[in-house]
Amino acid sequence: MAEPPTVGGEAVSSREFSPFLGMPLRELERLAVLENLKGCGSNKAETARRLGLSEQNVHNKLKQYRDEAGG
Repeated sequence: MAEPPTVGGEAVSSREFSPFLGMPLRELERLAVLENLKGCGSNKAETARRLGLSEQNVHNKLKQYRDEAGG
């Protein structure tokens, strides 16, 4: 059986170890797109390349996120 994850020698729960556990896949995708976009200096082409998406797909996702936010 695998050992529980540790941080600084102290055992941590799976939830503490990964704040993404239980997060809806749609939200994980949104975070991935937006964090990569930020890391790429808002360069949509580079964001698409890093995520293995087309530029059009990134553009569509960003539009969807804006629409969902009411903006």
